[in-house]
Amino acid sequence: GPNAGEGNVIAGGVTSTGVHLGRQTNLAVTHPSGNSTVEGNTIGLSTSNARLNGGTGIDISSAGNQIVGNVVAGNGSTVLPPVFASGIRMSGGYTNFNSIRGNTIGTNLAGAGGLGNNGSGVMIRGGSNNTIGGINPGDRNVIVGNAANGGVEFYAFSGDVMTGNTIQGNYIGVLPNGTAIPNQTGIRIYANPAGGPPGGPIVPAGIISGSTIGGSDPAARNVISGNAGDGINLGGVGTTNNTIAGNYIGTTIDGLQALPNTGSGVALSEGGGNTVGGANARDGNLIAFNGSRGVVVFS
Repeated sequence: GPNAGEGNVIAGGVTSTGVHLGRQTNLAVTHPSGNSTVEGNTIGLSTSNARLNGGTGIDISSAGNQIVGNVVAGNGSTVLPPVFASGIRMSGGYTNFNSIRGNTIGTNLAGAGGLGNNGSGVMIRGGSNNTIGGINPGDRNVIVGNAANGGVEFYAFSGDVMTGNTIQGNYIGVLPNGTAIPNQTGIRIYANPAGGPPGGPIVPAGIISGSTIGGSDPAARNVISGNAGDGINLGGVGTTNNTIAGNYIGTTIDGLQALPNTGSGVALSEGGGNTVGGANARDGNLIAFNGSRGVVVFS
């Protein structure tokens, strides 16, 4: 809940998910129908910052859920063999119109250091019209220190269609105090190509379109800096007509100094019709100081 003392500490599952919003059973907490709120909890860490969840922190396979003001960190296992589990995962075509806002994903309890999830911080596979962050100050997620495919990942399997997902107002790779705690990549968006079994039917390529990263309103700006790979990486032939606007990529929060991503600021490959910036003055991204190219397009 929103008040002090209402939050739960959800940890200790060796391979289990902390919270599941869907129809699956045999998990720590299950809700059957969506339109639920998960607020003010610590998921994956003990009160002494020990990593205790071997599986995903919050697993969502339903619509209309609100994930607000949680600490989601330390999920997945770094002990060999590792378990690459996300902090928050949405999977399947029913995961639409969910909101993830005001969380610290990959930090310790105080929000002052990194205890990343051993997968993506937030991963969406197959869902549409979901929002990560928002334009109000309290909507900002701080997403740092996460492994595998980085801070935020959109992934479309062959045959999936994902449209209208939004990432706004977040700090990705950097704490509010300006300290960099790298994700493997800041934001990764990838659509699988067409495929299928030998001699079997061909499944069409996955599609990710109409996504918005940032926006023309300065309040929608993401700061995507200090990450170990690219700031933003878009790939796959079905990754089309997405917009990257108004962000700071490779700079400090105020945009005045260097806080580079190790790779490129923005890397695009295979897909078409994607826009970096826009026609209006406030659509432009500030992309500077990154370890490789500012913007690179691979054919």
